[in-house]
Amino acid sequence: MSLFHKIMLKSVLYNLATDTLNGFFPGAAKFVLLVASFLYGLGIRVIRLFRLFSRKRLPCAVVSIGNITLGGTGKTLIVEYVARYLQSQGKSVAVLSRGYKRTSAGTVVSGVENGPIVSCLDIGDEPYMLAKKLRGIPVLVDGNRIRAAYMAHGMYAADTVVFDDGFQQWGIYKDLEIVALNSEKPFGNMYMIPRGILREPVSSLRRADIFIITKVSPERKTESLRKVLSSLNPSAEIVESDHVPEAIFRFGNCEDCLSLDSLRGKSAVIFSGIGDPASFDALLTRLGLRIAKSFLFDDHHQYTREDLRHSIENARKLRADYVVTTEKDAVRLSALPEDETRGIWVLRIKLNIHTNEEGLHRRLRRLHAD
Repeated sequence: MSLFHKIMLKSVLYNLATDTLNGFFPGAAKFVLLVASFLYGLGIRVIRLFRLFSRKRLPCAVVSIGNITLGGTGKTLIVEYVARYLQSQGKSVAVLSRGYKRTSAGTVVSGVENGPIVSCLDIGDEPYMLAKKLRGIPVLVDGNRIRAAYMAHGMYAADTVVFDDGFQQWGIYKDLEIVALNSEKPFGNMYMIPRGILREPVSSLRRADIFIITKVSPERKTESLRKVLSSLNPSAEIVESDHVPEAIFRFGNCEDCLSLDSLRGKSAVIFSGIGDPASFDALLTRLGLRIAKSFLFDDHHQYTREDLRHSIENARKLRADYVVTTEKDAVRLSALPEDETRGIWVLRIKLNIHTNEEGLHRRLRRLHAD
């Protein structure tokens, strides 16, 4: 199956899961997916129950950051934020990730001085990006989080580990459970995979200690979501955040930056392979940049020369001022020759917490006091 057909198939399945497609044939497909969803949910409950009864306690404090839906919640930015804050409080921190789509095996460490030289392919795009940004904080990639945690504690004296995508790590005791929820579609259509986008039943949110509602734009109201979360879990802190542009820089040279104000009135061809591409479009539009063409790739897509040439050629045809991508996509361009990536600009964003930041800080400071 070609890349195009794979993307189309995933797009159709996602549109069915989010009820974007309707009619007789989509309705029949949804019924089949509903049966599969019931079986998936049953299997998840059995596995979770088994692992909860055999949970293991790690030799260091565990902060888990995860979500209840498929992708697009901005979880990686929260991992970066939490790791930085804990480090600022004098904690010895390590980040643990499974390294989705990595090519290496075993435990791979990055982000440490004099550590092994690894590529994005070795450890996956999100861990690679975290290792680049979190200087001095080890990023360990391993599907076995217990093994990675013991290594972080033994080799790097970590007293706190941050799990990237840890909500479904049922077999480990956690000192703090943080769940990210996309403000636009926090639960999808309330169905589990594959009929919906839920990875677990909504009732699982009772395990959370902190909810971080992400991508809360000024015009988006969150009162109804806050009420649902409070009724499910009255003791949990509710934090609201959004993603704000921090810089736009030339690929391969983060010092070569454009003024964000200079984008206003200009045009761009953009490309991305992320969980929530609409949010990327919205951020650029908010900066006043006109999007001449948007190319969407599968989440975690590994770019080829042809992909870039296609984007750049379209920018020339449309007389666009810039070709822009996300920071997460940019790390997947690092294996390509420099002449192929010339002319690409990268938008860097950061997490901006605007509601109850002190509540989040207070719970993080309590980690070693409890």
